[in-house]
Amino acid sequence: MVILMVPSMTGMHYPEGYASNNADCDDTNANVNPAHPEVCNGLDDNCDGQVDNTLVFVVYYTDIDGDGNGDPTLYVSTCDGPPVGYVLNDDDCDDENKHTLSAPRKFVTRSITIVTG
Repeated sequence: MVILMVPSMTGMHYPEGYASNNADCDDTNANVNPAHPEVCNGLDDNCDGQVDNTLVFVVYYTDIDGDGNGDPTLYVSTCDGPPVGYVLNDDDCDDENKHTLSAPRKFVTRSITIVTG
């Protein structure tokens, strides 16, 4: 196929449907182009060769029993907010029984005495 560029008073004129560059990585989707911001959708929206690369991903854990505590072995990382049935923590040791929770975490406090003299 040969594309004829026709000179005009303001520079080169391209036929309808053609551009002066090849920077668009998906001509079938108007929302995918170098000027478009990255959106959490599994696509390379801004044509930089990376998918969802400027977005923040968060790990969420399944909460099958609905007690607000997640199963540390079942999780998903997403930039699209928490899925239904997922929570931010992984504190559940038995996610099929809402009455069974992990042991409370213990924190150790140490004091330091500084002697100057």
